[in-house]
Amino acid sequence: MKKITLFVLLLLCKFFIAAQTYNENEDVKFNLALRHIKGIQTVDGSYGFTALGSCIEVNYSEFLFQKVFIMPGINIEAAGIGLSVFKDYTAHLGFGWTVYHIGQRFYVNFPFGVFLGVETIKPYQDASIDFSYVGANKFICGGFIGINPEFFLFKRLSIMATVKEMYIWNCPFGDFKYEVMGGLRFSIN
Repeated sequence: MKKITLFVLLLLCKFFIAAQTYNENEDVKFNLALRHIKGIQTVDGSYGFTALGSCIEVNYSEFLFQKVFIMPGINIEAAGIGLSVFKDYTAHLGFGWTVYHIGQRFYVNFPFGVFLGVETIKPYQDASIDFSYVGANKFICGGFIGINPEFFLFKRLSIMATVKEMYIWNCPFGDFKYEVMGGLRFSIN
């Protein structure tokens, strides 16, 4: 029984690999162009950490030209500092450029852009001291620059990592901070 089960599993793996290879080899010389040309749309989600806490980000991207894309999205960061808790809610408009690729699966993108949002600062709920912070809800804005390698697992699905350096104007916790995130990107078309 074990031999039959093993044989069936190996046979299924062979058919899966053969089907995947056929789909990938169908238009091999056009795959690069089809993944990063004008009109391709993607949605991605990432989770990661920052200099002070953790963050989550969701983006929509559309390629304007080959290897050049626009990337609007939202980002939420949460962290605790001392006796306070802060959350940043930002919307960003970014652009990206595919600067490098290896074969048809690995790409390195270079995102950059601007953002604006709100930073809320509150005391921990169990803090026994009087907390008064002038301007506990602040408007923040700034810019970012980063690097974003992605590896295609399937024709439309890739895993990615993002490392960004952000400049934040009007933030009491410092002007510069980083974000390191990992996530998935799905090509809509």
